[in-house]
Amino acid sequence: MATQTFQSLFDLQKYLNPGSQVNPAYTAWINGNRRGAPPPMYVKGTAATVAPGTLFSVGGQLYDANMNVVNAQGQTLQQNWQSQFDAAKAANEKRYQDILSGMEGMGKQEAADIKARWGGAEATGMQGLASKGLTGTTIMPTMRASYARNEIADQGRLQDRLKQMKFGFMERRTDAYPDLNQLMQLYQGWGAGTGGAGYSSSMQVGQPLYGYAR
Repeated sequence: MATQTFQSLFDLQKYLNPGSQVNPAYTAWINGNRRGAPPPMYVKGTAATVAPGTLFSVGGQLYDANMNVVNAQGQTLQQNWQSQFDAAKAANEKRYQDILSGMEGMGKQEAADIKARWGGAEATGMQGLASKGLTGTTIMPTMRASYARNEIADQGRLQDRLKQMKFGFMERRTDAYPDLNQLMQLYQGWGAGTGGAGYSSSMQVGQPLYGYAR
């Protein structure tokens, strides 16, 4: 992005808005009790033509064409906070889904193990009956039914355990995102060094640090 450097914010606002003047309401706010959000600093004059994406540097701080404080990518503090919030949310959601998928994988493996275990037990039992010449008796179907019931019971207990694990995980889920309160503190801290022209606690996110009366 192209960057132009100015010695002061006043020089920048005169460049961006030739003919603009200090807003009397802002002067009254500065000289008064400074309660609430400050009014726009300037009465807007004729806006200059600025190439899209141009940034302006004053004392090492970057601004956009609306005199919003921005980073090197041209993002305002709010936009930067939002992009970090979205990235953190996506990362947390991915981790969350990965953990759930891991639980599903563990459940599938254990279900397969249960099936194999009872299948092996049934095969061994049937071989034992065959070796004793009992394959044509009522014992064989009774034993098969017993193995099947045991497998179904174990599979049911597994599903109950998985549900409890998932519920406990979802109940304890805590996602950490960029703190909006920290963003507001940044605004206020910035304003403390610019004669009160930053954000106060009553200002809304997205309001430009330096605005113009219409």
